[in-house]
This record gives sequence, structure tokens and C-alpha cells, in this order.
Amino acid sequence: MIKNKSSGNLPSLEERKKNLVDAKELQHVRLMVEKPVFSRLDVLPFAFIYAVWINLHIFGLFDANLRPPFWISQLSGLVLVCMHALVYLFTIWSVDVRCIVRYNNVSSIDDATQVKVVPHKFVGSKEVVPLECKKVDNKVQYSFSFRKLRFLWSDESCVFSKLKYPTKKTFAEYRKSSGHSSDMSVTLAMEKWGPNKFEVPIPSFKELMQEQLLAPFFCFQVFCVALWAIDEYWYYSLMTLFMLVTFESTVVHQRQRNLSQVRALQQPPSPVMVYRGGKWSEIPGDQLVPGDVVSVARPKDGESAVIQADMLLLGGTCIVDEAVLTGESTPQWKNPIGEAKGDEIDASEVSAKEILSMKRHKIHVVFGGTKLMQATEDKDAHIKTPNGGCLAVVLRTGFGTAQGRLMRTILYSTERVSANNMETFIFILFLLMWAIAASVYVLKHGLADPDRDRFKLVLNCIMILTSVVPPELPMELTIAVNASLVALARKKVFCTEPFRIPSAGKITTCCFDKTGTLTSDHMVMEGVSGSSESHQEMKSTIESLPAIVPLILSCCQSLVKVDDDVVGDPVEVAALKTAKWKSNGDVVTSGNGRQVAHVLHRFHFSSSLKRMSTVVKVEEKDTRKTNYFVLMKGAPETIQQHLESVPEYYDRCYKRYASEGARVLALAYKPMPSDLTTSSLRHVPRDEAESNLIFAGFAIFRSPLKSQSEPALRMLKASQHQLIMITGDTPLTACHTAAQVHIVSRQAMILHAHGPVAQWVWKSPDESLEEKFTTDISSAMMLAENYDLCISGDGLLKMVNEGEDMLSLYIPLTQVFARVTPDQKELIVKVLRDQDLSVLMCGDGTNDVGALKGSDVGVALLTPAEKKRKPNDPKPVGKGTMMLEDMRRRGVPVTPFHQRMAKMMDDMAADAHEPPLVQPGDASMAAPFTAKEASVMPCLDIIRQGRCTLVTTMQMFKILGLLSLSTAYSLSVLYLDGIKLGDMQATLAGVLTAGMFFFISNGKPLENICRDRPHPKIFSLYMFTSLMGQFFIHMTFLMHMQTTAHAIMSPEDRQEPGGDFKPNLVNTVCFLTNFAIQTMTFAVNYVGKPWTTSLSDNTMFALSVRWSVAMYVILSLDVFDGLNGWFSLVPLPRELKIKAIVLGAGAALACRFIENATRNAFPCPIPPEKGGKIHSNFRKSKA
Repeated sequence: MIKNKSSGNLPSLEERKKNLVDAKELQHVRLMVEKPVFSRLDVLPFAFIYAVWINLHIFGLFDANLRPPFWISQLSGLVLVCMHALVYLFTIWSVDVRCIVRYNNVSSIDDATQVKVVPHKFVGSKEVVPLECKKVDNKVQYSFSFRKLRFLWSDESCVFSKLKYPTKKTFAEYRKSSGHSSDMSVTLAMEKWGPNKFEVPIPSFKELMQEQLLAPFFCFQVFCVALWAIDEYWYYSLMTLFMLVTFESTVVHQRQRNLSQVRALQQPPSPVMVYRGGKWSEIPGDQLVPGDVVSVARPKDGESAVIQADMLLLGGTCIVDEAVLTGESTPQWKNPIGEAKGDEIDASEVSAKEILSMKRHKIHVVFGGTKLMQATEDKDAHIKTPNGGCLAVVLRTGFGTAQGRLMRTILYSTERVSANNMETFIFILFLLMWAIAASVYVLKHGLADPDRDRFKLVLNCIMILTSVVPPELPMELTIAVNASLVALARKKVFCTEPFRIPSAGKITTCCFDKTGTLTSDHMVMEGVSGSSESHQEMKSTIESLPAIVPLILSCCQSLVKVDDDVVGDPVEVAALKTAKWKSNGDVVTSGNGRQVAHVLHRFHFSSSLKRMSTVVKVEEKDTRKTNYFVLMKGAPETIQQHLESVPEYYDRCYKRYASEGARVLALAYKPMPSDLTTSSLRHVPRDEAESNLIFAGFAIFRSPLKSQSEPALRMLKASQHQLIMITGDTPLTACHTAAQVHIVSRQAMILHAHGPVAQWVWKSPDESLEEKFTTDISSAMMLAENYDLCISGDGLLKMVNEGEDMLSLYIPLTQVFARVTPDQKELIVKVLRDQDLSVLMCGDGTNDVGALKGSDVGVALLTPAEKKRKPNDPKPVGKGTMMLEDMRRRGVPVTPFHQRMAKMMDDMAADAHEPPLVQPGDASMAAPFTAKEASVMPCLDIIRQGRCTLVTTMQMFKILGLLSLSTAYSLSVLYLDGIKLGDMQATLAGVLTAGMFFFISNGKPLENICRDRPHPKIFSLYMFTSLMGQFFIHMTFLMHMQTTAHAIMSPEDRQEPGGDFKPNLVNTVCFLTNFAIQTMTFAVNYVGKPWTTSLSDNTMFALSVRWSVAMYVILSLDVFDGLNGWFSLVPLPRELKIKAIVLGAGAALACRFIENATRNAFPCPIPPEKGGKIHSNFRKSKA
């Protein structure tokens, strides 16, 4: 059976003790103590080796006759220094190596000084952190901090566990909360949990730069530069080093700025009224500690306030905007848990012995970082608030709050801006095999020549090995991801996990919530049906309905009034408007003012219960009578179970409207005895209140499709993406809406899972068709080919009980999932991913969070708040526009040239490849991607940009692979022939490579999303065939030109192997040929359409290719004598000039043919319309 992700396989007690940690973020920890300096493995062994080397090579104490040749001393000394440096650097790069070299493992916590922390994937990287030790209550307390989270040692369980906040007490304990009684209690709490603020230390530029310069790739790059410098390529070495240091400096500057902005994101601490020592006092918000009793109130100026910490409401009610955490744009009503005395408003739902669950009881919790829109005090609270606010107890502070979790995500997300993965390293190993073969070839033939410089020979072999890992690799991959981040941010799509962007290019399956995502949040109530014997007629006017119906519509709700506006669930807003009643919190008045209803108690809506109800007191002003009712609404199939008697037309009536796409809510009520007191009514248990109800009718609502839903999903359908709807609506409503947006394109069949599996059947919405349910793969595939399937939450629940195989078979074949719970949404996404499908999930609210987090690409739609621009606010302008305004102000004529220049300046500023910092107002904790738009169109933008990034990354790998192979050949075969590049020649090639790589990342995604998929893997038949085919053409071209030049060049012009560089014909021909190969590699392997802009449309890249071709022709034809001399080139004979141009063009055309042929011969497989791995395996078995 497939288990829910949140309740997956938890480690046993023995495993936790072995791992020394009990926390979901960490795999295990190890206790360690630092070794003495002279016993470290990076000191003691090397001290002994250095002593031996000095004795052997310098002093010759053993025997002067055994002293090796100077080149061996020179080489061995260099190798020894490099080995020592490498061991030291590995202690910086690898936590595992650092632990082996510098630390000893210990078994006792008392002996430890450091802790090695190994987190789970994507939680962070391994770290060695100091073990803190301090006395608390005369006991020694050990702890360590990891990524702003603190872990404490328990002597009883002998494990570290995350610092616990007081969130697991019973409600009886919370109701007795009276705050900290003394300053000592506050001090102890502050020592335990720390201040309520987000401390983000900003390292100095020097510290960050040192960290960047000691990174593995940078050290490797500097090592390569040093090798080139030793081989006397000074200009090339200095140019490369300058480029690398400049890039790293910009990265450090950006990191510093990001950290500064993250620090500035925290709202300045607002003053809070806190109850300490039996009296109220005002303190800064950053001085709050768990256990404080506070007053939650809006400021006197009426502006919304930001909640300072996670708090549990004890008295009073409030309305908060939680969009920053959940993506839910609708304000949320928060209720108290009730007091220790008097009328507990939720006493019937919250037992005194029940333990608080932050997830299940979130209706009572206000979260830090959310906005307080309204607060209403409880005048009967056991502690009266001084400023009319709600009474609350602080649960979590600082990084332990919900806002702290979002801040940690933002703070550490920049570490993931990389496209590196295991495939990258395997690809480098593949290239390394070629380099090793070339090095062995050079070493073997070089040692056979007694006159060759042995030091230069070994140096050249090392350079061959390093040539397969281009220094530009990490820089170019980072630029590709950053370019996508910038492009998405311009479309108001913000990403907190950039490593997921390439994953968006691999999406095969798109899942959508319905209400608020595909359809509008604004509901329209059409009328009420089934309220009388004439049940087939829907009555749209409220006057024609029984009096109880408008009472239910207007009083069974959780609407709130904020600044004279009634806000809440769109269904309830539409119902209240139709009923023509006026709501003012718990007091609801009829339109004519003759009836006043007081909501005494609410049993709030729950997605698992699918219903809500209220207990109300209704005062009739005309008759002065007072009546009491229980009013209820919910899903028809749920309400049916709570009715005293069910009308015979019940199912037929609601299914009729549901099949037409309407949202149908059943209405019911029950009169309560008039002799009951208000207190006793508030304490009626929910099960008793919601029993033996009287049916009052079906309220019919419609939510119109958003204007962009149908075009967006039509484009996704046309591009062969599997479309799935996952909703809490009824199957009939969901199928109707799904048909409107191309999710359902065949006859829909709904699973009726009643009784044993043998009795399960598939039925059409009108029940005119019926198919038997089967677990046979062949029959299921045939069914899915003829129909579009729909499974309800109840059906899923029964499938879970039947086993994993049934879920794995039918979930990938199903188009619509209806009446599902949030946990079931997460389960659906998990099963889809288990079937090798790459899943995008798009939703807009709290119910979708699990599925959004569990998908490959989760997109939360966050409706942007309208910013009110003041009349005098200046409109933001770019530097180019400012330049034009300045010219006009000074009376300087503005020409079309100036206007073009100004536009270019504004565009360049907008296109700056600088990843935007994601702020809490832009992102939500609901998903890695947050779109500040109310439609699903951003999903298309993410897929487009994901494909663009994926294509750019793959073409970079291919180009780097071809350049590395040709470089390895040039450094091996050509080196043995005495051929080497001049310093300016190497510099020109380096500048060309860096510029083209930078411009190649400027490719923009095309508007149309095609059916063809970009190749998602480096190791594919297409990549290998194209790579080898082009490499063969390159080598044939180079070897032919080299042989021809050899035949023409006189013997006295030839360069001795290992000698100083001097210009000659063979060197000139080989340089020009390599220059042509480099240019054609970029031009031929730029993918372009159908995923990104074509080469000609990528202006800067096309320009660089044209200039490179022009430079090749100019140098080959020797148009400018001085230019050829500057690059140490000699004039070519007429025969070679013609060959250089003709064969260069021919090689480029041949490579283009190979690239096109392999791309057409080995296209990326297009996923099936539905079924994923099951469909593919079924087709293979049939074949």
C-alpha cells in the first residue's frame, strides 16, 4: 500500500539512537573532537615527506650518486606541493575529508567539541558545526545550530532533537495561560529560544571572496591558468584569470546584496502589549518569547499589522491575510480555543484534553508574517486586553515561525542556483577517458625521444587531462539558470528553488485545481432547486422561496467584515448577496430589517467533513418571537447522511445541475427548543446538532471559467501534455468543467466503488453507459483509450485499501479526480511521479500545498494585491529615458539615433543577468514557483522557460564536449609534431569562447509550445551520435589541413618539439582550422527552433558568429598584413587559402547535416496522452 508522504517510513528508536538525531531535516550526526595541529593528516605526513624530499634532492645525504636528474626533482617538488595543496583544499571542499583529516570520532557527548551534520536531500549540505555547552538549571545543556535551527541533546534518549516550542500542550493548559510571572522566567525563555528576530549575518567582501576563490572549480581553473602560464601563454593566462576573478567578484557582490536585502525583509519590530508579572506593558516585538500572553490588535492608524510571532488565540476573534504562507487570497477567520471560564466558543469541538495540532487546529492559530486585518476582543476573557485586541499566547518565535521557515527558504535558495548534477560528472568522466588515452599516447611517444624536455612533456600531459573540464563550465551553467530567473521574474513568476527550472522543461503531466485556478473565485448564485414539491423548477428569486432558505444562505457562513467590506468564501458572498441580508460579524439582518439573527456558534467547514453548520438565534421584530435553529450546508452526498428523511428526488435533482457544471450545495436545518439557554446551545456537541435535519433545497452556484484557462490548456493539450483535474468539487461538476478546458475530450466515465471490487462499475454522468471495473492492464488500457476516466475521493480511499498496484494502474490513466482531500491530492501526485511522469501542479490555496510541494514543479497562484498609486508618485523610468529628458531640458535636439540608444539602455538594464531576490510578498510557502497572476498562463511561461534553460544547458554540454575533444587532440598529436599556439592566438580563441557562451544564454523561448520535447539527458543516442559525428568531421578537416601544410612547408621552418614558439605555416594553418572548428561548433549546435529563438533572432550571438566568420576569412586571405602579424600568422599559399575557405564551409555544412540528421533520426520520445510508464510497457508487450 502506498503511504502518505507525511506519514512515510519513520526511523525506529534504535535507528534514531544510531543516528544520534531525531529530526526530519537530518539523516544523522556524528560527535567529533579536533585533533592537535601536528597530528592532523594534512600536517604530519607531509612534514615527513618534505624532510625526505629535501634530504634526497638538495642535501643528498644518502648518496650523491643516487640523486635524481634535475627535471625529476623539479617535477616531484611540484607534484608534492600540489598534493599538499589538494589535501588542504579537500578539507575545505568536502566535509567528509575534513572530518578524516582534522577530527577524531568520539562516543561520549562530554568529549565532543564539534558535530558533523548530515541533512536530507535539498535541506542543505553537510556541515561541521561547533557543539555549544552551557548550564541550564544546574544541568549541562549541549546543543548545536544548523541553518538557523537549534538542536538539543537529551540525556534520556541520547539523541539530538530540534528545539521544541510549546506547541504540544493540551487545550486545558493553554486556557490557563497567564504569561510569564517573573523576569527570571522571561530570561530563561530568552536563553532557550532566543530573540524573536531573523539574524542574518553578512560576511565581509573579503570573507565571501575567499570562500569563492577556494571553491573547487575556481581552484581547478587557477591550476589550469598556472599550467598555461608555465607554458609561457602569458596574455591568455592573464586574460582568463581576469575574467574568472571578475566573475567571482560580481557573484560575491550579488551575494552580499542579497544577504543585505534578506536582512531588510524582516518587518521592523512593532510594539506589542504583553502580560508579564500580572500587568500589561509594551515591549518591542523582537523581545517576545514563547509563553508570553499578548494582545493582538491593529494599530491606531487603522493600517493592517504584521503578526510578530506564531500565536494561539485564547479570546476574541480576528481576520488575517495568509497569502504569504498559503497563496490563499481569501482572508481567514481565526477563532479562539475558549477560556478557562464562561462560554467556550469552541468547547464543543475542542476537548480540554486534546493536544494542539498546528495543522489540524490552524483555525485557532495566527501565524507570524501574516497581516492582521481585524481584531475583536472578548470582554469576558480571564485577562482583559488594554487596547481592545484579541488575547493570545505566543507559541513560536524567530526562525521557528512559519515566516521564519519562508525566510530560511529564501536565505538558502541561492545556494541551489546550479544546473550541476550527477550526469555532469559522468559526462566529464567520459571526456576524461579520451584525455587519458591522449596523454598516454603523448607520454609513450615523448619518452621515446631522448631529446625532448621531460618536464615540458609531463606538463603537456597534465594540460591534456585538464582540458576536458572547461574552466567556463560552472560559470556558463549558472548564467543559464540566472537568465531564466530574470525572465520569469519579469512575468511576475518568482522561484525559491532555482534548481527546479530545468525540470520544467521535462514536464509531461499538468495537474490543475478547479475552483480559483481554472474557474473564477467569483461565484454567481443561480437559484435554489428542490425546496418544494415542484423540485424540478429552479427558483431564482429569493421571494419565491420558503423563509428558511434565505436564513440558511445568510447565516450559515464564515464571512467577516473588514473596513466596511464583507470578505470570505466567494460562495458565501454570492449567497449573502442573493439572500439580500446584511452581515456584520455574528449579527445578520434581513433586508427589510424585520429579522435579526445572532450566530451563537459555528462548526467550521472542513475539507474532510465537507460541511459546516451554525447555531443561530433569530429575533422576529414584528412578533417579538425568538427562535433557535441549527443551519447546515455542504456536499449533497454528505448532507444526505444527516437528514431525518431524504426526498425521493434528492439524487436526481442535484446530479442534474452538477452534470451541467454547477456547484451544488445542499441546505438543511433543524429547529431547537426555545427553552435552552445561550450557553447550553453553544455547548451542543456537533454530532447532536447535525443530526435529524430537515432538507431545505439545493443552492445552485456557477463559477465562470477564467478567460485564459481554455486557451492555456488548449495549447498544453496540443503540445501532448497529459492534463489532469484534481478538485474538491463533485464528479459531475468536475467532468463538465474539464470538458470545457480540454481535459476531458471523450465520453467521461465515473467510478462507482460500492461494495466489493467485483461490484465496482464505471458509469457515464447520465448513467446511460456502464463498464465493468477490472484490474487487468489490457482491459484498463482499452477502457482509457475509449473513455476519459473520473475517480472520486471515496474511490481513491477504497483503492488505497486494495493495494498499491490498483493505484499505480488507474491514477495515470485518469483525467479527473473529484471530491478529494488535500492528502489525496498529494498521493495522486506521488503516484504519477512514481510512474516516471514529470508533474506540474497548479493550485491557489491551502488545500493544494501538499501536492504543490510533492510535484516536480509546483505553481501557486497568488492574486496580486492592487497597489494604490498616489497622484503625485513619479513613474519609474530607465536610464535611457532619463537621458532623453535631460537632453530636452538642456535644449539639445533629440534625434532618432538618441531615441534608439535610450531604448537600448533601458532594455539592457531590464535584461541584466542578475537573479532577482525573492521576497515574502512575492513568494508563498505553498510552492517553489509563485505566480502573481490569477490565471494559469504562468504555467506556460514556466514550461517555456524550463525548455529554454534545458535546451541551453544541453547545447552547452555538447559544445563544451566538442571543444574539449578537439583541444585534447591539439595538445597531443599536434604537440608531438612540434605544433603549438601563440599567446595571442590562444587569447583570441579564449575571448571568442567566453563571448559566444555568454550570448548563447540569451536565447528566448518561443511563444508556441510544440509537441516535440528537448532531449532531457546528456547521455542519449542523439547526443552521442551527433558528438562523435561532428568530432570526426572536425578531426578530418584538421588532419587534412595539417598534412597539406606539412607537405608545402620547408623543413627548416619546422619547430622543434618542446622549443620556443615561432610562427610557421603549419602553426598558422592549425590555428585557423581550430578557429573555424570553434566557430562552427557554436553555430551548428545552437538548437533554436522549435523551443528557442533561431540563431538569426538571437541578435548578439548571431553577430558574434558573423564577426567570427569574417575574422576567419580575413585572416585566411591575409587581407590586413598587420593583423596577421599581430596574431603571429604567416601568409598562406594561394592553394591553402582556397582550401581553408572551401573546406571550412564544407565542414560546417557537413556538421550541420549530421546535427539535423541525428536530431531527426533520434528525437526525444513524445510521452503518451495518458498512462505514462504503464502505457509504454503495454505497447512494448503488444509489439
